[in-house]
Amino acid sequence: MDFRRFRPNLLISLKEKIPFVEEKWFGRIIKIGNEVEIELKRHCKRCMIITVNPDNAERDSSLHKTIIKERKNNFGVYASVIKTGDIHVDDEVHLE
Repeated sequence: MDFRRFRPNLLISLKEKIPFVEEKWFGRIIKIGNEVEIELKRHCKRCMIITVNPDNAERDSSLHKTIIKERKNNFGVYASVIKTGDIHVDDEVHLE
């Protein structure tokens, strides 16, 4: 599945690939690079935008239906910025 369907602001590649592990981090801080800190807040409820293919705008509702059924419509997390700064590709990310 193309991650762009979910329109993420930030995509983190983890060393240990544990599905949905970020849901255990609510209330914790992630430090990105040398400056940025964000606090993970809550589940992200998915809307119909994920049914739209970012390359050709074709719609397919099966993904949204699956997330509703299997994940109670939760996929991804919302976060709040604690400390602003610049984020760069390949910045290290640490869970505080």
